[in-house]
Amino acid sequence: MIGLTPYTTLSQFLIYAIIVVLVNQGVRILRGLTWSTILSETNAIIINKVFENFLLIYDPLVLLLLLSALIGVKPSIILPIVVILLIISHRHWCNYISRSVVMINKRIKQGVHIHSGEVNGKVIKFGKLGTEVQTQKGIHMLSYQSLLDKGYTISGGDEISRLYTIIFVNEIKENKDPETRLLDQLANTPYIDWSSVPEIEVSGIHKDKITLRLVLRDKSHLDDIVSLLREWQYSDIAVNH
Repeated sequence: MIGLTPYTTLSQFLIYAIIVVLVNQGVRILRGLTWSTILSETNAIIINKVFENFLLIYDPLVLLLLLSALIGVKPSIILPIVVILLIISHRHWCNYISRSVVMINKRIKQGVHIHSGEVNGKVIKFGKLGTEVQTQKGIHMLSYQSLLDKGYTISGGDEISRLYTIIFVNEIKENKDPETRLLDQLANTPYIDWSSVPEIEVSGIHKDKITLRLVLRDKSHLDDIVSLLREWQYSDIAVNH
């Protein structure tokens, strides 16, 4: 590491760090103030958004600047250590930066229904490294990096309330392709929201147990779907919401 000379003293680095923390906390305090008491509701919302977006950009940017200043204290020792740590934790760094991109976009909010890769559910919480999504199988942690890599589809927040899992038995035993038969039957049904394609799983020794996951246009159509399934000779119908 010959030629790498210090360009920051330890005392300078500590001063930078203190300033960064003070600015960060100051902005957080300002963001937490009730601006609507002294400004109009619209202006109060704008100010809070400005502070929020500032922190989303400020935090990762300042971390990089502080890291650079720390390296400057003793480059020949600290630089190799930092490089190794960055290589080991590069996924976390990428994910953390991806968080700022996703959050600034403002399209993903709590309560909306999101579909990304194999994850399909309702956004319930935002974390430092990912967002928690409530799916039919439980809570799934979806990383911000994954959202950007795989892309995502957003629909109204009420869609999760119209998502049903229906389990039933196919009474027509000679049918060799129950999945195709069911899809053909559903294709003529006016009750389904086709923006989310129904998922069908066939199981059982005789391939007669079917699990159907679908989104209805309205909750009131559930009884209509169940009635149709009975007409199509499906039995032992159980509905999970």
